[in-house]
Amino acid sequence: MNKKYQIFISSTYKDLIEERERVIKTILKMYNFPIGMEMFHADDDKQWAQIKNTIDHSDYYILILGRCCGTLIDDENISYTEKEYNYALKKEIPILRFVISDKAKKEDYVETIKQQRAYRKFYNKVLKYPCDFWTNSDELAMLVATALSEKIKNGNRLGWIRGNSLINLYDHNDIRLHMIYDVYYCGGFKQDKPNIINSRLELKNNGEAFFYNNLKNDEFTCEYSYAGRYFFDQNLIYVYLKNLDSNEHATMILMKSASNFQRLIGMFLALSPNLIPVCVKISCFNNIDKKDINLKLLTDMLMSENENWNNQIFTIEEKTQYLFFSDNIYK
Repeated sequence: MNKKYQIFISSTYKDLIEERERVIKTILKMYNFPIGMEMFHADDDKQWAQIKNTIDHSDYYILILGRCCGTLIDDENISYTEKEYNYALKKEIPILRFVISDKAKKEDYVETIKQQRAYRKFYNKVLKYPCDFWTNSDELAMLVATALSEKIKNGNRLGWIRGNSLINLYDHNDIRLHMIYDVYYCGGFKQDKPNIINSRLELKNNGEAFFYNNLKNDEFTCEYSYAGRYFFDQNLIYVYLKNLDSNEHATMILMKSASNFQRLIGMFLALSPNLIPVCVKISCFNNIDKKDINLKLLTDMLMSENENWNNQIFTIEEKTQYLFFSDNIYK
């Protein structure tokens, strides 16, 4: 079966924006899933837990090492990038290392003596393993494509399998494989009163998925349309989508309670055409009238623990999960 792989990209951010974008585009063109957490500070316990979880579920880890150390973690005296790298080593995630060449154009980045020492120590640690050296973003993208292709060909990572490859494992007559959901998420996070956005998700019995985002009043037109595939894994539903009008790719990870396909809660994650990450909590209801839903409670749940909105990161808390699948969700 044709597998797709999750690739964790680790680097400093501000000095390598162009290089990261080229690598992300390269991985997407290879029909794999790039992911990175460079915007989050690993010294925050909740965010570091999220980073570790993301690395744990990644098939490969790409390190892009420029000439900057970046912000140091005070009590550890290492950078956030090095902390991620150390964790990937510990978890034995296959690592591909791409180090800037001495021939590359030199930029003026002012860092402290302490940062320079930490960088040199990290640099020497990385060079103990096989590395590829790059001089510009084009060469880096080519090296990543070549090395990753070779790694995937020779490796044996779990990866992700397309829904149409798995669909024959399920009964096509099972009503659970053919559902239309009303989908709700919160818009206007920076407003005093966030509004509920109504969308629709259709899961067909042949493994196809369609998502109609921000339905208009006539219920037939929407702001954006997506198409893709889905599959089940125990109590989770994975939906992989592509915007029909742009190159935006999106993923839904939906959670159901035991034997309950009428209500799903989960995350909608997307990488916009200009490579801005988007992540919101979503809720799905099958054959349940909107007027019967406690929208105030639903809004509170979808907005809870969202203090990290500017960093585009969310989690489904246990309390939220419990309330969503309880009778409290109804009026």
